[in-house]
Amino acid sequence: MLKFLIPFDGSEPAQRAVVHVIRIARLGGEPRVLVLNVREPADSWQIRSFLNQEEIAQMQQSEGEADLRRARELLDEAGVAYRTLVAAGPIAQTIAEVAEREEPLAVRQRFDVDPTCRPPRCHLGDDVGGLGV
Repeated sequence: MLKFLIPFDGSEPAQRAVVHVIRIARLGGEPRVLVLNVREPADSWQIRSFLNQEEIAQMQQSEGEADLRRARELLDEAGVAYRTLVAAGPIAQTIAEVAEREEPLAVRQRFDVDPTCRPPRCHLGDDVGGLGV
């Protein structure tokens, strides 16, 4: 079974990564897709002086869900099953921790080449900690 982790921030490159995973899904099988949005830690004293930890977590969850909206639309339209996760922490470290826990076949963050290319000829993303992010 194919398993993909897609760190998603709503950007155009992130959207292309989702489209690429959809293309792979159409080749057959039912991949397991996790779309991850990572929020930077809210450690500003201005935020902490007005909001408690629960309110900060709710704010980050709400912002993350808003960022994930386009990924949900693309995957729903394509009929590809997926899960979403909003996490807070240092971005690269959090992606690496989720990847270690989820053990995906591939981590797709950016699609840096012509989006019309077909696997396996496409180079995807950057390498962060050897995870192929």
